[in-house]
Amino acid sequence: PNKYVRYMAACTLANQWLDRAVKARFDIVLDALADDNPRVRRRAQSALGPRSCLGIGSQEIAALIGRLDKAADQAIQTGIISVLGEMGPAAQDAVPALAKYVRHDDPDVRNAAIRAMQRISPATVDQQKPARSP
Repeated sequence: PNKYVRYMAACTLANQWLDRAVKARFDIVLDALADDNPRVRRRAQSALGPRSCLGIGSQEIAALIGRLDKAADQAIQTGIISVLGEMGPAAQDAVPALAKYVRHDDPDVRNAAIRAMQRISPATVDQQKPARSP
């Protein structure tokens, strides 16, 4: 085949490998978020970021939401919420779960939820914000 066909084949294979590698890495990090050791959980949380979101789909988003609901550590909650926000509209399924964090007692968690919802679905943020006291 010509060089363009070879190039496109190489790109396709690279993208398929990248998707599998990212998903495998994501599963490892997701498991570490539930580790008994708080240091392991924090390192796993720091491993989450925009690049860890590439190639993940609705199953992984659901898994993140599940970890969010089980996380007792507010720093982990904030990290997971931020990752969901970085996914933008692709994380639309997370909006109902994030809505309850908009009223969280911890201001870092609350602000992360508001920012995430602004990135995912800006129209829902105004409906979810807690009323300010005069």
